Amino acid sequence: MRVYSANVWALNTDVAAMARSIAAADADVVILVEFGDAPAARIDQVLAGYPHRALLGRIDRPGGPARSVIASRRPILRQLPDPPDGLSTVGAVVDTALGPITVFGVHLTRPWPFQYQWGQITQVMALDARRRAAPDHPVIAAGDFNSVSTARIGRQMKTDLGLVPAPGWPGTWPSRLPAFLGITIDQVWRSPDLALLSRRLGEPTGSDHRPVVTEFTRAAE
Repeated sequence: MRVYSANVWALNTDVAAMARSIAAADADVVILVEFGDAPAARIDQVLAGYPHRALLGRIDRPGGPARSVIASRRPILRQLPDPPDGLSTVGAVVDTALGPITVFGVHLTRPWPFQYQWGQITQVMALDARRRAAPDHPVIAAGDFNSVSTARIGRQMKTDLGLVPAPGWPGTWPSRLPAFLGITIDQVWRSPDLALLSRRLGEPTGSDHRPVVTEFTRAAE
């Protein structure tokens, strides 16, 4: 199973670059955060070949209006509810070649001092609650965590949610720097019943973040 995940930047109008990047990855599931008005207006072009979609509705942010999207070649069995918990995350149970998988497209707030000090902590707590309320399937959570996996939030993801991060090199942000100088705040987490086969960066989308392309199989029992 191949997953493409990216923060495409809310004010990004380069719809052609987004579509090229997604097509080049040839993924089974696409996870997008900061999906702005320009790609939303041409969603069938951006997500050509991905007819099954779960969307978190438009959120008006200081950095521009945005949505979160999970798109799949195979059916989405269920879109998970969006509780009023302050977490900008879309969730869905997706039918995959590995069986049903619970997928979350995550966008955490910026860390303190840019936002309130406990913001990311409470949002990961909300993600934990959503995961516990979801059907008991393997889990993939991907998106912009505004933190590296070795920091406080990464440790919380491992301890509280029991998830495992994909490797964080080369970096994903900011895209204006060479990838070997970048920071991986765009992460992909999995439950231990999934095994990571590969992780690489995707083609540019016009965003200040680089996409991540990961491949998974079932973990050996």
